[in-house]
Amino acid sequence: MVFFSLTIHLPKTFLSSVYPFGAFQHGPSTSHCQKVFSLTPITTYYRVQPEEADFPLAFNILVFTDLERAIRLLRAIYRPQNSYCIHVDKKSTEEYVRTLKIAANCLGNNVLFVPDGERRDAKWGEISNLEPELICFKMLMENNRNWKYLINLTGQEFPLRTNWELVVALKALNGSNLVAATYKRRNMWRVPPPKYSDLNVTYYKGSIHVAVRREFVAFTLYDQRAIKLLKALREYERDSGKGVHVGET
Repeated sequence: MVFFSLTIHLPKTFLSSVYPFGAFQHGPSTSHCQKVFSLTPITTYYRVQPEEADFPLAFNILVFTDLERAIRLLRAIYRPQNSYCIHVDKKSTEEYVRTLKIAANCLGNNVLFVPDGERRDAKWGEISNLEPELICFKMLMENNRNWKYLINLTGQEFPLRTNWELVVALKALNGSNLVAATYKRRNMWRVPPPKYSDLNVTYYKGSIHVAVRREFVAFTLYDQRAIKLLKALREYERDSGKGVHVGET
């Protein structure tokens, strides 16, 4: 296990009680970042190893609640050579979005946010839970940063390993993708009937969390078979109300 679910119980007014947000109206300064978020330049507490610099990673993170926990996660996984895309659920408040963006700006300019007009109201087991991932996939592919692997996370998780240890583990995959899936325990009632697609594919069920190569992300976005599969899943969910995740398949 590389990441684990983390529960932190802090007062909802924690951040605003520490320091007034008006102090950031002209942009975050180092002193403000440290005082409000305990965010200091990464060079003060972590030395990026050459192996990490040569093997940048991408992260897409879906968040909607527990602002402090989301900021702690971002601080823990942030490295200047990596790329990050954050989707804040449409259910989240404007203050949540604004504060998280301020915290991200304290770290660096390699943290992307899904634009407000593209944010989704994600619901478990529906395509709406997959679409934020696909939006971040596209943003990270178009960001012109040559990352090697993508890891997807939610705001409820926290790393057990350093970025260097992640790089070592991913290199050991020797170009493979890390996608947990099972054939026996599939929910066949979620699988679109043949009338929705002429694709000859075998459906699998698995974890929403993956660690996949850049080529996998490109395939998911641009290959015609992947596009057809996603279209079939969308249409089946629209007609039947039964959603499914596409990544494992």
